[in-house]
Amino acid sequence: SATPTTPSATPTSPSATPTETPTSPSATPTEITEDDIPEVTGPPATNPDGSFDWNWRYDPPSCSALTVLYPSNIPDNQTNDVNVRIRFADGTTRTLNYHFNGGNWTGMRAFNYVQHADWPAGTSEYWVEWTQVGGSNYHYGESFHNAPVEGPLHCVQGDDGDPATVDVPQSVTTIDDWDAARRVVRQGSRTSTEIVTVDEPGLSDVQLERARDGVSWQVLRTLPVERDRVVISFPKERKRGKVTYRLTVPGTESVTGAVTPEMTVKVKKKRKRR
Repeated sequence: SATPTTPSATPTSPSATPTETPTSPSATPTEITEDDIPEVTGPPATNPDGSFDWNWRYDPPSCSALTVLYPSNIPDNQTNDVNVRIRFADGTTRTLNYHFNGGNWTGMRAFNYVQHADWPAGTSEYWVEWTQVGGSNYHYGESFHNAPVEGPLHCVQGDDGDPATVDVPQSVTTIDDWDAARRVVRQGSRTSTEIVTVDEPGLSDVQLERARDGVSWQVLRTLPVERDRVVISFPKERKRGKVTYRLTVPGTESVTGAVTPEMTVKVKKKRKRR
């Protein structure tokens, strides 16, 4: 009989040495310094004749810091001094001075209040009243070229309820000129239009909310804030009874949000035509 062929007892194994050794990540991460971060440079500030414009404006302060984007063509030895005046809840004020000895700030710089050596620990409420930036004629908190005075910016220390996170200061949102007086209309009519002033809404819109006969609040519409003002138009009242309105601005990490007092409208039966 035929003798079966047995397989080789020693199988061929792959090469023990790979042809390419993978590169392992460096155990020591590369340290990033301020020199490695690209600098954001502001556009040049020029008058019509091409000369430097000392009337360039920086952004208004936030509750955390005054952030300045310096013009790219600002003269030397001008960008080394900044002042921010803070008013506290007890009525006292303190001017935080930031000075760069022997140098100049360029590009975008943030001057943080809490990190200043003169910031009083434990502060929970304050107002940013006035700022001065070397090299600019503009001052937050003063009339500039007959424009209305900006500020003061009202701030409170935020509390997100989580002790593991860092709380950040919030701008205090306000809604002014809302008339909460009781009104009476008839079916098919609407109450008069309101124009309100909104300060520090952040990125939130104003919400017109309605509750009828004690039912929970319903958002009727959202309205963007344009130049600090919002026009509020109300719907026609089609049902008899009592309806209540209010305005809200949702709070965020950076703003407190706000809720107006409730405004009640009594809707009476429509008059019958004779």
